[in-house]
Amino acid sequence: MFHAIKVLELELTLPLVDLINLGAYRRARILVRLQGRPLGTISLEVQHGRIAATALREALLRECAWMLVGQHLQGLLNTPPTQPWTLDDLAVAPLPPVYDGPWPSVTVAVCTRDRPEAVLRCVQALLALDYPGALELIVVDNAPSDDRVQRALEPYAPHVRYVREPRPGLDWARNRALREARGDILAYTDDDVVVDRLWVRGLAQVFAQHPAVMAVTGLVEPYELETEAQLAFEHYGGFGQGYEQRWYAINRPAGQPATIYAATGKFGTGANMAYRREIFASLGGFDPALDVGTLANGGGDLDMFFRVIKAGHSLVYEPRALVWHCHRREAGQFHQQIANNGVGFYAYLVRLFLHYADERRHLLRFAVWWFCSWYLYRWGRSYVAPVNTTRDLIVAEMRGALLGLGRYQRAVRSACQMVRPDDLPARIAAFAPLPHPIYPDGLAVRVIDLAEPLQSLIDVTAYPAVRVELRQGALALGRVELVNAYQPVGRERLVEAIVAELGLKVLVEGRDPAYPEVREAAQRLVAARYGLVEPLPCAKYVASEQPTATLPDDRAVAVVVIDHGTPEDLRACLTALYAQQTGRDYTVSVVTSAVGSGVVAEMVAAFPGIRLVEVPQVGHAYTSYAELVTSQGEFVAVLDASIVPTTDWLEQLLRPFLRDEVMITTGKVVPSRLDTRVEQIFAAYDEVGQGYAQRSFDQHWLASFRRQMPPMDELGLPVNRAWRTALLAEPLGGRGQQVFAAEVIQASPRDYERVYRALRAGHSLVYVPQAYGWRRYDQRLPVLRQDVAQRTSTTLLWYLTCLIERRDLRVVYQMGFDTPRQKLRQLAGFMRSYVRGRSYAPLYLWVDEVRGILASCKAIARASCKSKAFGQRLIRPKEGTGGFNNVT
Repeated sequence: MFHAIKVLELELTLPLVDLINLGAYRRARILVRLQGRPLGTISLEVQHGRIAATALREALLRECAWMLVGQHLQGLLNTPPTQPWTLDDLAVAPLPPVYDGPWPSVTVAVCTRDRPEAVLRCVQALLALDYPGALELIVVDNAPSDDRVQRALEPYAPHVRYVREPRPGLDWARNRALREARGDILAYTDDDVVVDRLWVRGLAQVFAQHPAVMAVTGLVEPYELETEAQLAFEHYGGFGQGYEQRWYAINRPAGQPATIYAATGKFGTGANMAYRREIFASLGGFDPALDVGTLANGGGDLDMFFRVIKAGHSLVYEPRALVWHCHRREAGQFHQQIANNGVGFYAYLVRLFLHYADERRHLLRFAVWWFCSWYLYRWGRSYVAPVNTTRDLIVAEMRGALLGLGRYQRAVRSACQMVRPDDLPARIAAFAPLPHPIYPDGLAVRVIDLAEPLQSLIDVTAYPAVRVELRQGALALGRVELVNAYQPVGRERLVEAIVAELGLKVLVEGRDPAYPEVREAAQRLVAARYGLVEPLPCAKYVASEQPTATLPDDRAVAVVVIDHGTPEDLRACLTALYAQQTGRDYTVSVVTSAVGSGVVAEMVAAFPGIRLVEVPQVGHAYTSYAELVTSQGEFVAVLDASIVPTTDWLEQLLRPFLRDEVMITTGKVVPSRLDTRVEQIFAAYDEVGQGYAQRSFDQHWLASFRRQMPPMDELGLPVNRAWRTALLAEPLGGRGQQVFAAEVIQASPRDYERVYRALRAGHSLVYVPQAYGWRRYDQRLPVLRQDVAQRTSTTLLWYLTCLIERRDLRVVYQMGFDTPRQKLRQLAGFMRSYVRGRSYAPLYLWVDEVRGILASCKAIARASCKSKAFGQRLIRPKEGTGGFNNVT
């Protein structure tokens, strides 16, 4: 049995009191706000006609406490940092600052037809708007059958300007409003909407802070849920798109199709949208063959959203721009609305197909995928499991979609008969201007130190997206990636992204693994400020023992740099090594495969005290370990020449060796540039298993993998690693193993084997993200493809050695089931993305990985032949006949 739901709103800055006079309702839907900003909704039962304040507090603490913490973390990031922030700082942190800059002039247009009561309610809410800038209100009466709307608005003149548009169709009315508007921003809403008093502020603030944004949509909440049809509409999906700001744009110079955003309904709705008025000079007006009042019955707002995105502009969904929508009250009206949704959506897709020849292939795939996944899938699933609506509604919308395929052309013919010479044409697109030069496939890499005041990123306009590495002093915290569409990234957007990514890691306690209750403590601290819990005295935070001590300066260390014939990279690496902030003496050796290269020798000669070792073989393992075993020092640090270490890299990498059980440490690799797609793929492979939290690996970690082989990639890369020399002095099986390792160019199975045996012997490996360096990747596609094949071959080759040497049956499961399953999933993911027109990892990477698998089988045969030529066997002695158990 249906029971009406009361729709309420709750401002947290006001005292919490009992909600009364709710006798006609069983439940209440409450929009929670903080200084006007929507945070989310809570649903509570009504008890005896009221909701007690205690029930409100419990629900708010359960549902909204973390959102409150996020708001105050944003406020904390907006304050000048004097020292690392703690929970004490969060307890007094302000909310994000209120925008106090210049406000653009705004014209609000309400399009209506023969609904004087509804438009009167809408206008009364518009007159209560709180907006400090110039505001103009226009009501466009679209082909009215009488003058009731005009007479209803006469008392509100001249504050509300009445305009009559005789041609029927919502987009005719929107275009008339465009012609009449005087404001810099044109905001549209419908007559069945009640706007929030801060609605225009929310829209205008985005335009004011981000000059490149051309369209903004906002949050739409139900005005009432009094009938079953209104509740059914909310269950069907409603108009709400969430409570987090979202940005949308395509990378047009890179050829990204706009069809990835063809389902523009997720951007918002025409009842709550705004545009810069200047954009219509290049995009043209709304298409009068679409939307309500035409045969298409919808799609006009979706079409304009698409045209903004297609032209290369940014569209922002801003939940602070809030309106309340009055859903259809009657079941028949609701049923007709859903059917018209199908008509309008596919009429809109037909419009795109006819006007954008470059998108047609993608649009066809999208139209088929949408029909199957949205209509047919839900219809079929409704026979076996509950869905969010009834089968009749699904069929009605599906039937409407089929009708919509033929409606647009008929609507165009009808609209053409009403065109006037002064009408603004609905142009295809005028592309947004771009700076020069640009990197269409690039990703800007920038560093933000939270110990310094945050600033906007203004030097990223040559890139479609930006990756921000976050740190606090020398401490690496994490990273965020933002789509900036060749525009600067504002400070407010940066703050929101940082808080969403780091959360409580902004605080000292949040980075301490020995303080797991920090989330609960933070929520209680912030909730107490709003009366949700009693303010309790929090125990003073005492930091757990952090590894601040360093190895004694008398412990000998050797640094080995692996060069691949890139003098400029080598110069940058050696310069950074000379600038290390350490009091210890350490030796540096350069191992290069560029035998006889005078350039490398001349480069090394410029750095006194560095030894150059030339070896004819290429490959990390062979060219490094021959030198490592003979290096002088208790510890050996290996570094690739393409990596530029930070000034405290060496001390951070050596610090875990204070524990006797630690035999190996591994650092983090961060890309210094990502200007091409090739570099991004290189970085993606290197970042597998890496993170920003220190981790330890031992025999218990190995034992946790019962069916699968341990993912050795999670242990970090061998290009940034330190060892105890005693560990490296242990043989791996003689000449045959060296020949075997020489079969692979990049990270050899020897590296995996050494680490694996050390962990099995009870030693530990520590991943140290603070020991990081900036790596410059190759931009050549053939080098990438060869590297991908070799990485895969390396892993499979190590699996085979484990099967041969240790009779490890997990290899059978890994190679016979898990690896083929992964490759098939990757192939399926590629096919799905192709059908939907979305980007995915290039198919050639999948081919190269399969090629690497086949190469590993050939490599094991070649290694076997070579080892036999030397009179050696691939099978090494059994465990316990000498090896890592004796290492101290």
